[in-house]
Amino acid sequence: MSYLKVFLADPNSYRVHQLIGDTFVARREDERAMEEYRAAIAQKPAVPNLHYSLGHLLWKKLKVDEARES
Repeated sequence: MSYLKVFLADPNSYRVHQLIGDTFVARREDERAMEEYRAAIAQKPAVPNLHYSLGHLLWKKLKVDEARES
C-alpha cells in the first residue's frame, strides 16, 4: 500500500502518525518524531514497534527512565 493511500484512507490513524514519526527521524527531528510516536501509541498502545521507536529516541536523548517505561 502506498503512503498516499494510507494518508487518504485515514489522515489521523496511528499508522499515519508512525509514518510521519519515521520521516522526522530520517530528518533528525527527534522531538517531533517523539510527538508523532506518542500520538500513535495513544491510538494503538498494543503495537510494539511504536514503543520501540519511541524508546529508542528517548534512550538516545539519555531519558533512560522514560525509555524503559515506553
